[in-house]
Amino acid sequence: MVLVTEMIIASRTRRPDGARLRARVDSMSLDGCCEFPETHSFLLARAYEENGELAAALKTIRRGLWLNPTRETSAWLRQEGRLAAIEGDRGEAIRAYEHYLALRSNPEPALRPQRDTVRAELDRLKRSH
Repeated sequence: MVLVTEMIIASRTRRPDGARLRARVDSMSLDGCCEFPETHSFLLARAYEENGELAAALKTIRRGLWLNPTRETSAWLRQEGRLAAIEGDRGEAIRAYEHYLALRSNPEPALRPQRDTVRAELDRLKRSH
């Protein structure tokens, strides 16, 4: 999708039209899984995050959990936990990470480092309180 590519370029280079393009892609993402590929929602969240719009990035990820197929739920939860932790929402970060770990309780070898990273971050969050 040309618009998503243009949004990424504008966002990464901090062009003045970046915010407008993010808003347009965000509006399109409301159509959900069948009209808007889930990878585009991840790219939108990343563009928001890279431009300091963490609340919008987190909102995009949370919306993606509901609008996109469940086959990617663990990836959405990992991002939700990471963004919630950055935003200082410790409780929501813990909830998302615990849900992620429940889904990745025995991952294939290639995903074990990712699981271990999430587990370590969850332990850090729990100790910080």
